[in-house]
Amino acid sequence: MSQTFVLGDIHGNYSGLVQCLEQSKFDIENDELIILGDVIDRGDDSFRCVELLLKIKDLILIRGSHEIFILDRIKTNIASLTWLVNGGDKTLQSYGIEDTYKFEQISKGTRIQCDIPLRHRRFYESSKRYYVEENSLFVHAAFSPDVQLKNNSDKTLLWDRTMFENMERTKTPINNTFENVFIGHTPTINFGTTKPINIGNLWNLDTGSGYKDGLLTLMNVSTKEYWQSK
Repeated sequence: MSQTFVLGDIHGNYSGLVQCLEQSKFDIENDELIILGDVIDRGDDSFRCVELLLKIKDLILIRGSHEIFILDRIKTNIASLTWLVNGGDKTLQSYGIEDTYKFEQISKGTRIQCDIPLRHRRFYESSKRYYVEENSLFVHAAFSPDVQLKNNSDKTLLWDRTMFENMERTKTPINNTFENVFIGHTPTINFGTTKPINIGNLWNLDTGSGYKDGLLTLMNVSTKEYWQSK
């Protein structure tokens, strides 16, 4: 019987991705994988992460803030300084670009040639602003329950940290009608743990992958059993 899994922010952590898939006995032919965004940047192996994920038959990619960076790069052929200093340099290196460190040129809009394969472009472009399945919501950063979901702004869905920070500070769930809500974006290591944080029906699965002391987390949506990288 196929199962559905949800994966926190990867951030180029290829070895951690392999570890999580192997530990969970994930079936790339039959199981579903929902990724909460930020596949790339910071880690050394963004290219290999995408190559592995493309082998999974049933995959949903939620658009993260770092997917926005590379989508802008694909559209404009310019690697922004903001992207590079937030780990984009590692991603470009993984695509075979070595000379990405002339930040003064980048800040002036210098074009950096980078051959991003069409299959990878389509992967990033396939990303969804949010995803709902069997009354579970999957979103990168946050959402406003007071606004119709489709009318939530990208600023909220992809960038907002205040929703989770307020929940963690007050230990108070937000009112919503979903059975489960899964988010990433705000690393749990900021709150002193490498474990997923659960508040009410919400799970934060960004456990710091891509940072020195962080881990990657994969969770079974139904059972809430989870596996982490070493």
